[in-house]
Amino acid sequence: MDADAFESTDLEKRDRPSIARRRRESERLSLLAKLVDAERRVDELRRWIGACDRMAAEGEHPELRRMLAWAELRLAELDSSRDTEQLSKMLRERDLFPVFDPLGDPDGELIDYRARAGCWSLRHVNVV
Repeated sequence: MDADAFESTDLEKRDRPSIARRRRESERLSLLAKLVDAERRVDELRRWIGACDRMAAEGEHPELRRMLAWAELRLAELDSSRDTEQLSKMLRERDLFPVFDPLGDPDGELIDYRARAGCWSLRHVNVV
C-alpha cells in the first residue's frame, strides 16, 4: 500500500469519529440550552405566580385563581423535569458524557482540509 492510500485510509478512519464528536457536541449544546431555558422559565413562572397570588388575594377573581392553580401545576411539572436523577439517567442513556470516550482521538481533532476550498489537494501536492 503506498503512502497516499495509507494516508487516505487513516484520514477516513479518523473522520468518522470526528463527525460523531461534532454531532455529540451539538446534542450537548442543545440539551444545555434547553436546561438553561427551563431554569429561566421556572424562575419567571415562580415570580409571576407570587405576584398574581397577591392580586388574587385582594379580591374575588375565580378565573385568576383557576389560572394560578393551572400555573402551579405547570411549575410542579417543570420542577420535576429538573430532577438530578432523571437528568443523570437521560445523560447515561444518550451517552453524552461517558467515562471512557470511545470517540476520543489520540492524535487530536482531525482538520478537514477538504472543506477549505481545495486546500486538501494543495496540501497533498505540497507534501508529495
